[in-house]
Amino acid sequence: MEKYYHLLKKDRLIELLSNEKSIVREESVSALTKFFPNQENVLSHLLELINRIKIKYKESESNRDFLSASKRMEGLSLLASIKNFIPSDSEFKEIIKLYLEFENIENNFASNLQYHIILSFIKYPLKILEKNQNIFIFNKHLNKVFEMTKQRDKFIDKTPDTLWEILNDFCINHYDEYKEKGLDRIAKENFDLVVIGLSKHKEISSKVLLELNRTKNINYLLEEALVTLAGNLKIVESIPFLFDILKKTNSMQIIYSISVHSLKKIGGIEVVNELEKLYDTDLDMKMEFASILGYIPYNYSENLLIKLLKKEKDITNKTVLATSLCRIFSKKGLEYVLDMVNNLDYDPTMNDLHNHIISVFEYHNIELPNEKKMIHSGEDFSRKSFEKSPLHKMGKELRENLKSIESSKQIEEKKKVNYSNNVIVLSQKALKNKKKKIRKMKRKSRKRKK
Repeated sequence: MEKYYHLLKKDRLIELLSNEKSIVREESVSALTKFFPNQENVLSHLLELINRIKIKYKESESNRDFLSASKRMEGLSLLASIKNFIPSDSEFKEIIKLYLEFENIENNFASNLQYHIILSFIKYPLKILEKNQNIFIFNKHLNKVFEMTKQRDKFIDKTPDTLWEILNDFCINHYDEYKEKGLDRIAKENFDLVVIGLSKHKEISSKVLLELNRTKNINYLLEEALVTLAGNLKIVESIPFLFDILKKTNSMQIIYSISVHSLKKIGGIEVVNELEKLYDTDLDMKMEFASILGYIPYNYSENLLIKLLKKEKDITNKTVLATSLCRIFSKKGLEYVLDMVNNLDYDPTMNDLHNHIISVFEYHNIELPNEKKMIHSGEDFSRKSFEKSPLHKMGKELRENLKSIESSKQIEEKKKVNYSNNVIVLSQKALKNKKKKIRKMKRKSRKRKK
């Protein structure tokens, strides 16, 4: 029997943060966030990258220049990732320093940086904030957020029984509102807080399972909480219930998305085995199943992805399977994905495989043959495919319609200007004639007097 093992090493992903290729850095940040959340000794490397981009932003501002789209996107993904890792004291100080540096600056980078630092502030363990309070105590906004965070932690630290009672009462009292128009912002925040509090208590797993097993008088707001808790607590026994929800709902429903997210969180051989059983039974779910496997970075997930890729005929499903192999940096899957890229046997509107495969080669320190040619060919393929897509055609028609409307407006404006000019000319002529008449009348008047 093959031994199960994790495919990725945190230290190698950290090394790749200094890679010269932006796609490799972005994929490394994404993998660290997904597969190594809430860990220490990561933030300093991300902050180093953020500081580099910060300098680029400042240069672009002073030169009245625009930063490239890829740099802006990389900056956003980096800022969004800082809340997912536990900071040391020195890292926390660096984060606060960044916030204060950009507090009174108005540009996209500064706004995004402040927003994500506030989110991180709320998510970091309270003991880190309390220990370093002297750094931000004189900043009114950060201090206010700190006080709010203390209140929040006080609430979520209630006993699991108390929190469970609060959740039940909340779901009963807000059910009609939830059904009619969804929860408002404050109600949603309160709901999320209760779920966060309960997620700290593994001992409620049996209660969650008991409630998920109910088939009558289902409160769908409560079901949403239960499915979230199943993922947060990694309740393996909930896997059949989650797959059952996927079968009964569709991708437009919130509970469907939460169930997918929870399956990704639980992961493990149990999810993979269930996916293997169900993959060919529901054609509409194949893409979703293939995507879930990309969040389980183990050799058993890798093996199933390759097995499914070999027999899959649908190009969209093949693309999602190949993307999942790239997400878990699969070395075994490289030859199959590279073959798809070289033969342009994928759907570039789903994913730019020619870009994502580069990160896998870099991770395993393998030279990618004819890389420049492959990228050029892939970009050309993406452009041509996009031009054929209904979305591009709709965009083209919209642009043409807007041009036509603009042209009509210009013609109308021209007519108005011409009309105004004609009126002015006619007015001037009338005035001239009137002046002539007045002069004639004056001359006649003088003659009579003589």
